[in-house]
Amino acid sequence: MAEASELVNWFNNHSFALHILFKEQHSMPDFHDEVLTLIRAVLTQWATHVVSFNQLLKVGLPMKLAVIKWRDDILKAADTMAATISKVNQIIKTIEDIRFWEKLRQITSHLEPLAIAINVCQGSHMRIDMVALVFGQLNQLFT
Repeated sequence: MAEASELVNWFNNHSFALHILFKEQHSMPDFHDEVLTLIRAVLTQWATHVVSFNQLLKVGLPMKLAVIKWRDDILKAADTMAATISKVNQIIKTIEDIRFWEKLRQITSHLEPLAIAINVCQGSHMRIDMVALVFGQLNQLFT
């Protein structure tokens, strides 16, 4: 999902916005004095997308709160160039889009069993009969 990767990359490349996100996480009781970072997925290792998307879902609420509370400051921190301001507005729209978060949840729920299956099948102890069981489990899950 390109929007999710773009969102992670944008926050990781803009220290002011990332600081605001961390600040919002600290203000929430659910995070218990821990701050979750955004993880950039590796293009050639699709299982990392599951980890990245799960992390993005976990920081979704603080991210939405940051946009609500700090919108003007985030826009001011952007350059005066029209392209940069347009990009910030696009990022804000993505964060506010409920359908984006629903799609991200759905994609993650589909990818997670596949990521687990691939990790199980890569083990040195794996036998062909166990691979058949994993495929059977995936077949049962997705049909």
